[in-house]
Amino acid sequence: MSSHLNPRASLPRRQSDAWGSGAFGASRGSRTHRGTDFACYPGTLIYPIKPGRVSKLGYTYSDDLSFRYVEITDSRGFRCRYFYIEPEVVEDQSVGLYTVLGATQKLGDRYPDITEHTHIEVYRPNGGLLDPDKYMDDA
Repeated sequence: MSSHLNPRASLPRRQSDAWGSGAFGASRGSRTHRGTDFACYPGTLIYPIKPGRVSKLGYTYSDDLSFRYVEITDSRGFRCRYFYIEPEVVEDQSVGLYTVLGATQKLGDRYPDITEHTHIEVYRPNGGLLDPDKYMDDA
């Protein structure tokens, strides 16, 4: 049985663990957390928060090309990045709310004692960051 993570539903946020808090804007020493972490098991299917087009398939880390992300741009120009997923979509593909973007990857080998999760960042059309919870609430 596979599990699903549809961020439009009420989801568990990653709480503080050995690596810090998964909340948007949480302190990470000299920087702040740029997104929100949603707790889930590796292999969880990820769906887009809003429909749009796959604008980029990228790599989370330059030193480890096994971790991926999918970027979806919506009709208003907001870009939403879904990190730590193995993509099941291709660039320029149109996606709806029930399109599987991919399945979450296992983070525990890179970050021992971390709560498994997917990380979501939202960028405004002007490039500034937006709290993913506010983006979800803006229907």
